[in-house]
Amino acid sequence: MRWVLDLGPPFLRLTHENVNDPAFCERAVTVLRSWITRDRLALIYTILSVPIVPRFTHWNTQPPEILEEGLTYLANPGPGMNIGPLSQTVAPILVSLLLNLKLQDDEAAYKFLPGLEWLAERGNLDRLGQGLLRDLRRAQASGLSPAAQLPPDPAQG
Repeated sequence: MRWVLDLGPPFLRLTHENVNDPAFCERAVTVLRSWITRDRLALIYTILSVPIVPRFTHWNTQPPEILEEGLTYLANPGPGMNIGPLSQTVAPILVSLLLNLKLQDDEAAYKFLPGLEWLAERGNLDRLGQGLLRDLRRAQASGLSPAAQLPPDPAQG
């Protein structure tokens, strides 16, 4: 069995002449940093179970700074596929975003309540997320801004 993996053309060409050219070296550093960034994003997305692959779709070696970027989104139509890991990943991010929106008294926090409620139903919210959801629901129901200081909820004891 033989496997062939087309990696495309080289993304950087070094010669004795261009290695001594400061302008070329600057461009080469930019190109290498771009490739390293894409690789790191791919690794981070993999660790977080986010099925997105950042990649370059086209590049040239001369001039090396011509890079076309793209993202490949991977999804599974099977019921429940990817939902557990993705909801576990997004929950702390959404809670952090909403905490900042609440503290900044931004009404946009209310627009995220359905998503926060969905995560709560799935059991993906920690105590901070649950308290944030409770506080935002109460403030909205009272017609107050997200950062409003509410008296303790008697139902919470």
